[in-house]
Amino acid sequence: MWNNISKLSRNLFITTIISAVLWVLYILTQQWNYQKPEQVYLIGTNLSYGLSFVFFFVLILFVLSFIHNRFHAKKLRLRFILFSIFYLIMGPLTVLGFDNYLLLTQNGIQYNTFFNIEDAKVREWHEINQLELDYIINEPKKTYTQDDLRLLFILHFDDGTSIDLNNYNSPLYRKDQFLKLIAVLKKNDIPIKIKKPLPKEFKDSKSYLYQLFTQKPTSP
Repeated sequence: MWNNISKLSRNLFITTIISAVLWVLYILTQQWNYQKPEQVYLIGTNLSYGLSFVFFFVLILFVLSFIHNRFHAKKLRLRFILFSIFYLIMGPLTVLGFDNYLLLTQNGIQYNTFFNIEDAKVREWHEINQLELDYIINEPKKTYTQDDLRLLFILHFDDGTSIDLNNYNSPLYRKDQFLKLIAVLKKNDIPIKIKKPLPKEFKDSKSYLYQLFTQKPTSP
């Protein structure tokens, strides 16, 4: 019994290591594919990271199973059928996960959502009416920190449409990414509107939220 547990633990450990290596290489390849000096390319959401790791982890398990049962035709056939079902489901979901990206170029901005199979249309800079900075307070309290507020980073377009670039499944989530995006928008003369100031109790001056909301807003 202990031998079986030890063998299973060893196989799971090897599978996790191989999966992690493939996962990291996959992410780096995606980033390198669009990495150019004149553009900002953001990929990777919690959903896409999770889907891709699960895909590689289960894929390695199936490969090891194929090797282990290579002389057992019935078991091999069953595992191949299960693998085919898994691949048909997880393959497209994994691709869609990393086709969920935010791309800023010299021409404009392109935001491709998770279920958008074809590349989203590039919205040129002159099509953007303004960037609106707002927030939602998760739970009212006396003193606020960065974790208590959820940033709304909303682009408004001339045609009346808008999009929150900080939605729940957005590749935009790190402090440096928000500040970089603000810099790109300013460079392209996009007006910035701060809908309401941060709460007076907000004390975390090192927070990226503080830096965003204490800047001087611009107008059309």
